[in-house]
Amino acid sequence: MLQATEPYAYAGRRGPAYRAKIPFDVLEQAKWDVVQLACSMDLECDYSPSGYPHHYFMFKPTSDPGGDSDVIEISGFHARGFCNVAMTNDVYALDAGACQPTWILEPNGDLMSTAVLRRPGQATDLLQLLVPKVREPRVAHWLRSISDGYVHMDDEDVYA
Repeated sequence: MLQATEPYAYAGRRGPAYRAKIPFDVLEQAKWDVVQLACSMDLECDYSPSGYPHHYFMFKPTSDPGGDSDVIEISGFHARGFCNVAMTNDVYALDAGACQPTWILEPNGDLMSTAVLRRPGQATDLLQLLVPKVREPRVAHWLRSISDGYVHMDDEDVYA
């Protein structure tokens, strides 16, 4: 994981602000490796972590086996701006109660998942993303990771 980390800096108020980002798949594999190591040492194999933000894993089975799609809610003051960067549609053109088809892309530009983004009401701080159930774990973890600022959104631009 450390060898895959790419350091960078940007101008801060009191000098350079140093940061680093890591490829998404490397981060996810490292989390899985830690769980496997912990289970092999002293945790039972049926260990159940507490969940996000402390423990979240892309490789765990879904808790909702029904249906073909899952809804990911994106909320907060910057929800629209975040979705506008993380997805291919024009989120600012989305009216209250309306939906737009969108794509979520891998850092190299390949398609991660198709989706439908919905703005359920007048509020601009809540959006709902409908994704195929088989793609939901990857999409949810991708969105969390770019929101947290840990991973590259673009293989060509470390600042993205």
